Amino acid sequence: MTDYFQHLTHFPPLPGSYLKVAQSRTYLNPGEHNEFTKLTISATSPFFKLTQSKFFKDLVEKFPTTMSPVFFKIKPMELYDWHVDFGDITSGINILLSEPSNSFTLFKVPAEFKNRYKLVRCDYAQFVPTVFDSTVPHCVMNLSNEDRYLLKIPVRTVPYSELTQYLLDYECRSYDQ
Repeated sequence: MTDYFQHLTHFPPLPGSYLKVAQSRTYLNPGEHNEFTKLTISATSPFFKLTQSKFFKDLVEKFPTTMSPVFFKIKPMELYDWHVDFGDITSGINILLSEPSNSFTLFKVPAEFKNRYKLVRCDYAQFVPTVFDSTVPHCVMNLSNEDRYLLKIPVRTVPYSELTQYLLDYECRSYDQ
């Protein structure tokens, strides 16, 4: 387990059809952090199957503070500045849907000198679920000419280490059943 993120390589990759859905949606205009370009998957979505899957139901049963999945879009040459996730979102599962070149998620952790930080890159793999510590300052830079899409399942008040251990021990076979 890393200090800030953990790839769930034993999970199946999320189907590529989620990228097509993310690309076809209209997003909110960027604003303050809690109004960022995002779209919650609703019960009317054709991909409501994810929230009805055994995996998602088990996750909610174990961690009742699990929230609805959300799509995020970052436009080309855009920075989602340093932040920690708002409210009491402490961890979550992030799934990079698109993989534009020159797109980075970085964590900022204090170094030994004042005003100096160590940068840790989250090396996502497309469609592979990754547990993410939302309490550590992080940013997203999309220096490419393509939109960047991510699916996030936020979890409130559950420490990253606890969510990670549960998911490392969990056997996920599908997101559709």
